[in-house]
Amino acid sequence: MCYKLRTRRATRHALGHPQAALVIIRLSKTLSLMASYLYQRGETFHFRLRVPQELHDRYPQQVIRKSLKTSDPREAARLADAMFQQYQASFSAMRGNASLTPADTLRAAQVLADSLPPLEHDTYYFEDKFRAYVRRKGLDPLSLEQNPEMVKESDYLGPVDLKALQLLRSERDPKPRLSAALDVYISTHKNADSKKAMERAKRDWGQLLTLAGDICVADLGREHARAFVAQCAANGMKTATARRAVNTLCAVLNVAIRELDIRGANNPFSSVPIANEGKDSKEVKTPSATELAEILAKFGPDTSDPALVILIQMGIGSRVGEVSGLALTDVVLDAEVPYLKIQDRPWRTLKNDTSPREVNRLNRPGFARHLEAMHSGNDGGVHEREAIHGRLQG
Repeated sequence: MCYKLRTRRATRHALGHPQAALVIIRLSKTLSLMASYLYQRGETFHFRLRVPQELHDRYPQQVIRKSLKTSDPREAARLADAMFQQYQASFSAMRGNASLTPADTLRAAQVLADSLPPLEHDTYYFEDKFRAYVRRKGLDPLSLEQNPEMVKESDYLGPVDLKALQLLRSERDPKPRLSAALDVYISTHKNADSKKAMERAKRDWGQLLTLAGDICVADLGREHARAFVAQCAANGMKTATARRAVNTLCAVLNVAIRELDIRGANNPFSSVPIANEGKDSKEVKTPSATELAEILAKFGPDTSDPALVILIQMGIGSRVGEVSGLALTDVVLDAEVPYLKIQDRPWRTLKNDTSPREVNRLNRPGFARHLEAMHSGNDGGVHEREAIHGRLQG
């Protein structure tokens, strides 16, 4: 967190320069919020954070400054805290991997690379940097010709220049890049119409792009996978959530390697370990027989939406989404043995390939009455009312 609670006697403290005072946000007469890393220019709040000294050579500037584009102190505090957590996670990941490039450097490098001609046409920008360095250091041109390794590119180019040069060199390389991998995954996925699934894939893949840059798929290594997991942990993500994100990245890469015919490429996200996985999960209590009887007694006479879902789930032992996503035609009452069809629907996909099934364990007392209520649509339904009850069709 980048803010602290203070009493009304809290005072402002400077953050290294006169404008970067801690901002006091009054919550009540006796309680205020002291927000760090905030300062104002006019009415607009700005975020300010120093880059750790050991990472100076990888950032385009030693102090990060960004406009939050708001004059609301509460909103500014919220935005600053999110930005602070993001940068702290990035710092943590880069400390453990010298090959990673921060997102700020990537963005600045992309702008620079877009403004320069292809390297095969002109290299004046980088040559001018080299000549200026040689003059500044008083190096002998003849000695440089005989021993060109005297000067490395990192000696005369800053982090943005180095990344821009890498991007320009990669433009001549036809190998598929990470951005292309996501495109082919989305275009071939069976759930491409699922907005939620695709947004989740774009979010997780975007986090990887921010971490590694739009590098070639074949250049993605295990160190990037470990850094991604480390950043998830630094962001406070639960290990189960981190595993879902890793599984998404693994799936994207599997599709890209296959569909883009990237020969010899391995999937670095395959079986990547997550420290203390599962140990941060909450214990799920299994209801006792007495508690189940109490639930049945309470909801048995009820035919409302939640009650129908709860009672049908109790009867067949399914997932909540499998019941709440049932369509009208999935409730089959006119068969010799009434049953439910659990199958993919446009508004709800199933968890895996073994999930589709027919369930006929409908012998609990009163179960048929609840199925009839769902089927008729006279008394409730679930979140996809139009699909389940057909009410739009009259």
